[in-house]
Amino acid sequence: MPRPTQRNGAETRERILEVACELFTDLGYDKASLRDIAARLDITKAALYYYFARKDDILVVTPETESMSVEYLGHLLVGARA
Repeated sequence: MPRPTQRNGAETRERILEVACELFTDLGYDKASLRDIAARLDITKAALYYYFARKDDILVVTPETESMSVEYLGHLLVGARA
């Protein structure tokens, strides 16, 4: 697979974030997986890993997290790992 151009890469990254937000809302952060995100986007998990190595990395940059407190984000991450 050719490496995405900067413009296409930015668009793909934005689309990943949009889909991740939808799945986190619909399924909950702990139940939504990188596989679910990749499937919804019709891309491979390997392609998703090019942009985000871990699900935690997606959560940190989603628009919804900008208004959340650090304590709440920490609670989400700890709960997901339990």
